[in-house]
Amino acid sequence: MMAIHQFTLTLNRRPTDEEIDGLHEAGCDDATVERGGEVTEIHFDREADSIAAAVVSAARDIATVPGLWPTRAMRDELVTLRDMAERLERTYESVRLLAAGKRGPGGFPEPVITTNSGVHVWQWPQVAQWLHDELNLPINSPPRELLLADRILATQHLLREVHDQTTRHQFGQLLRLAS
Repeated sequence: MMAIHQFTLTLNRRPTDEEIDGLHEAGCDDATVERGGEVTEIHFDREADSIAAAVVSAARDIATVPGLWPTRAMRDELVTLRDMAERLERTYESVRLLAAGKRGPGGFPEPVITTNSGVHVWQWPQVAQWLHDELNLPINSPPRELLLADRILATQHLLREVHDQTTRHQFGQLLRLAS
């Protein structure tokens, strides 16, 4: 049974409107493109057997649009109470009580967004720090596969920027050695 994996890929540059259309046509219709300043992130909800398979398929889809490629892979930074409960492997009610100050020491971080429908959204790094500092909870870090994908994408991006063909070839061989 395939699961839905949530993650974010950062692009090498800000895409044009036509390229965003191309991304959706290439298979990124399960993603939301967020263009902010110099950085463009694509937030995926991709169905796959594993997080690794999800990231690889998303990276391949992006690479079909000429001139675009992913440079980083990460977990989404914004979370709801349900997201927190899933990451912490706790019940929704347990997390809700912490956020409301009815359990634990109080001082839970404030939400950074409240939607029109009343859904609160927090920044995961702030929540994770509070959970660690106040409750001494081990935080569910990103899966190793996602960390590995991030390093591979960052390395590939750096190799694309190396203009010396000999150096690029030598480091490319080193990267292939790892596979």
